[in-house]
Amino acid sequence: MKRVFWTVGVASTGLLLGLKGLDTLGDIWGAALGLIWGGSIGYGFGSIFDQKGPTKWLVANWAVTLGLVGPFFGLLVGAWMKPFASAAQLTLAGALGSLAGMLLGFLVGKIQLKQLRRRFGSQSSTAV
Repeated sequence: MKRVFWTVGVASTGLLLGLKGLDTLGDIWGAALGLIWGGSIGYGFGSIFDQKGPTKWLVANWAVTLGLVGPFFGLLVGAWMKPFASAAQLTLAGALGSLAGMLLGFLVGKIQLKQLRRRFGSQSSTAV
């Protein structure tokens, strides 16, 4: 149930972010992309917080979810560094933010997996 709430909540936020750039009624692609992007992030966080036991999917969920969140923060850092950045510079900032988010997600996932394996004992440590 947490997965549904996370998906709907973050998808609606992504939709609102996509609608912010809406100039004309025919330019709805940004809103659709924001909805899909936000829904994917929400589904990832919902999957993380809905874990019942320690599985290796936890690491992948963290890496992919923070990889999707990363471009947003990468663009904020890129805009802060240079207010009138070109499209290529913003693309590079987003890609670097995604890479940094994936690496951070991998580390956070490994740490959480190790803690969950300690808590649940060694009998479920072989779960995939």
